[in-house]
Amino acid sequence: MKFWTTKTGEELTFKQFVEKWKKGINEVTPMQRLESSIFFQKTMTLGFFLGLCLAIYNYKTMWWLAIILFGGLGMNILQYKSLKQQYTLFKNLEEQSKEENAQSNK
Repeated sequence: MKFWTTKTGEELTFKQFVEKWKKGINEVTPMQRLESSIFFQKTMTLGFFLGLCLAIYNYKTMWWLAIILFGGLGMNILQYKSLKQQYTLFKNLEEQSKEENAQSNK
């Protein structure tokens, strides 16, 4: 029974799809993980911010939620900054490695 069709037109059963998915997940590089983490961190920051705005707007009944969201927003921003620093570090290391390989191949 067909579950999924790939971009190349290959039809996969559910079991084949799960096997390909597991293989793909295991081959994700650290840079790809960081890039997706940064994207979702931005999404979470937006959610915290909008939730905080809504809680402040309804402060009489949601003051407690505003406090929680304010703390979560702060922690989320710190996590985002940390991920960006890691990304920059890995990117610089990757570029240095490419330069060294290019020099050693000459």
